[in-house]
Amino acid sequence: MSDLYKIILTACVTIFGGVLVFVTGQIILKFIIEPIQEHKKTIGKIAYAMIYYANVYTYRFEPKELLENDFLRNKVDSCHEELRVLSSDVIAKSYLIPRYNFFTKIRIVPPMENINETATSLRYLSNAVKMPQIYDMNEIKKNRNKVKEKLKIII
Repeated sequence: MSDLYKIILTACVTIFGGVLVFVTGQIILKFIIEPIQEHKKTIGKIAYAMIYYANVYTYRFEPKELLENDFLRNKVDSCHEELRVLSSDVIAKSYLIPRYNFFTKIRIVPPMENINETATSLRYLSNAVKMPQIYDMNEIKKNRNKVKEKLKIII
């Protein structure tokens, strides 16, 4: 083998190796790391919404008050919508993570059971915001605490 052939072969192997490492890194980034980051962002948004809207989902108002007060009505509507969207998002983002159970075992993401219970609690709170008269305040607090406990967030 001539020296020129060795140099060209070494260059080709080096370039191929570099491309292979780059492509592998991009696959890991796009299919594993970014979905996990999006999932964690959604959990952060849930923590934010639970704190931001605490005065709405724990407030007992009369239906008449909701009709007369535009500010309250807008706040209730946005809380209702946000909690319902987050309930859907947290489940959707979980399904984007391949081998979710593996990442649960190494404690990178919460167990799927916790995600499902969180989503159910968020939907409960979303419904309770619209009709607080028919929802028990103790149940509202239980659901708030369940979200806190299942996602291990501080609210």
